[in-house]
Amino acid sequence: MINNNVIWVNTSSLIFNPLWVDKTINNSWEYSCLMTEVSVYGIQLPIEVSVDNVVINGNKRLKIANDLKMEKVPIILYQDDKLNDLITSSIKPSDLVKILEVFDTKYGLKYSTRYNKKELPKVLISLRVLLIGNNERISQIYQLKEYSKQIRKSYPYETNEIWNQLDNFNMSLFEGVEKMKVLFKRKTTMNFSFDHKMVA
Repeated sequence: MINNNVIWVNTSSLIFNPLWVDKTINNSWEYSCLMTEVSVYGIQLPIEVSVDNVVINGNKRLKIANDLKMEKVPIILYQDDKLNDLITSSIKPSDLVKILEVFDTKYGLKYSTRYNKKELPKVLISLRVLLIGNNERISQIYQLKEYSKQIRKSYPYETNEIWNQLDNFNMSLFEGVEKMKVLFKRKTTMNFSFDHKMVA
């Protein structure tokens, strides 16, 4: 039901979430049922949006509102402080690496991008925090990715074992970074020693 925190805005002022993929949902049974419900009762669950009018939750409702040519829709503003209470530890670290790669390659959201400096929707930065966690966790995932790339050829078994322990939540991100760092230093030391002997 719509409550007192709801604001009614022009449908055209809202922006679909850039991470949302519209996979011909028009033909799906779920979409048809939702469209019928909205056409009869209106939008009963407000669309949740960020401060820059990007949808966080409710892309299908917004699409239906556009299809039905509804002029106004109910929204509620998503509060960034909710992000501090989220539990993100249930996503496997190897999947977190893939998520960060999507943010990086598709949207140009690098590790250093914490503010809207590149005309990126603020919701992308909020979603990264939502999926990965705080800046410390984001940094650790980036470190795991980079160390893994550097040591995998020299220590394939050890690298896979670390990832297995991480993905089974038998090891913290910090511990994983530290173990990979040890292997990286060992690899670097061995290469230096080998190069030094060749020169001598």
